[in-house]
Amino acid sequence: MKIAVYTIALNEEKHVERWYESAKDADYLLIADTGSSDNTIKIAKKLGINVIKISVKPFRFDDSRNAALASLPDDIDYCISMDMDETLSEGWREHLEKMTADRVNYMFNLSYRDEEEKHPESRMINNRIHKRNGFRWKFLMHEVIVPSRTLKITEEFCEGLEVSHHPDGEKPRTIYNQMLEDAYLEYQNHRYAGYQALQLYTLERFDEALKLFKEVYKDKKTPKLDKAQVLRFMSYCNKKFKNIYLYRSLLKSKTREAYTQLAINNYMKENWIRCFYFSSKAVKTINKYGGIYTTEIHWGYLPHNLKSAAKYNLKLFKWSKSYKTNKRTFLLNSIISHNFEIFKD
Repeated sequence: MKIAVYTIALNEEKHVERWYESAKDADYLLIADTGSSDNTIKIAKKLGINVIKISVKPFRFDDSRNAALASLPDDIDYCISMDMDETLSEGWREHLEKMTADRVNYMFNLSYRDEEEKHPESRMINNRIHKRNGFRWKFLMHEVIVPSRTLKITEEFCEGLEVSHHPDGEKPRTIYNQMLEDAYLEYQNHRYAGYQALQLYTLERFDEALKLFKEVYKDKKTPKLDKAQVLRFMSYCNKKFKNIYLYRSLLKSKTREAYTQLAINNYMKENWIRCFYFSSKAVKTINKYGGIYTTEIHWGYLPHNLKSAAKYNLKLFKWSKSYKTNKRTFLLNSIISHNFEIFKD
């Protein structure tokens, strides 16, 4: 099996070596440079990476990735598309060589909230590994790899292969913000309305975000599970009706995120009975949503800490033989929970 890893780049000198180290087990590495003025090309060539120069103006991600894809050798079996600030997990090739499908899905760690990068902020299933022929890139940004013709394709999930994103906080986001607005205007569908709404939410433009989230929710093509998650974000944008939106979210789908957020809301009010109820529901909910609205913190120890804090305050452990030990544990968990940034109102 011959495998190629390919990417597009613009002034990525700080990422080239890390990208190379994670992908060097591939048979072919390709960087399609879109006009770097730093040492990206120099470093890449020194490492033995194949480099081509492309010009796409005005810039679009789909056209740029299609230019890179078209430049790969014809005898490649699998192609892996990665950005330069992303890395492959150790031993990735061994896992991929077991695959036979036309397109391969894998776990994608979107970003991290700690310097050691052990705890991803969010995770989702991605599918940017594909056979050499029969595919093309589509959409101006937040682009996807799709069959180049209306042919049925096979898909598999590759257990053990992961790609991690290491966001560059120094890189300006202005161009991406503008492209996201352009993409929303170009496609006018729930997917890009959702991306735009999330962007506005990140920028704390809550009224504008709420308006777009409502559009996503009303769109008949928006999947039911997405609607449940959108209602959760609507609760963040409108504090007055936050619980109403969360209850409506649970009517759509019993998600762990909604249960956890309701537990948080009641934690802040010191309503320990409801906090215990909703955190218990959250802990028992194991079906995980893997889309753009995923919030990874809800899938860690947060709901467990909320439950522990509620149990401690309700004195549910006073008959336990190990009460003193439990008391210290649950008090500590309560303190930890109270310091999560998500608790800020």
